[in-house]
Amino acid sequence: MQQIIPAAELKQNTSLEYVNTLSSLYMQQGSHAKLISLKEKTFLNFIAERYFILTKKADEKFIEKVAVKSQIEKQKIGEIFELFDQLNGQVTVSDQELIRLHQRIEYFYKNCR
Repeated sequence: MQQIIPAAELKQNTSLEYVNTLSSLYMQQGSHAKLISLKEKTFLNFIAERYFILTKKADEKFIEKVAVKSQIEKQKIGEIFELFDQLNGQVTVSDQELIRLHQRIEYFYKNCR
């Protein structure tokens, strides 16, 4: 008889934990620009993995596709990308602006289909 083979553990997606760890480090250092860039890359990666929609820059057609597949209002998705564009162009970013961006992204993550 063959020995019992133990069940392999399932791989867990720890990308959000990774982002949370890095974001706390960037917050401590005051590197809001790096944090915004990281959040944008992670958000686009989430969309690419979940909905199979690839892009480097969000245009109207991309936002519409994401809205249809995620069942989130087109306006809310547009607000996220407008904030990314607005904050990426700034030299200094306040904590309030960063919190506002985070809240909009979290809304998307919690309510998307």
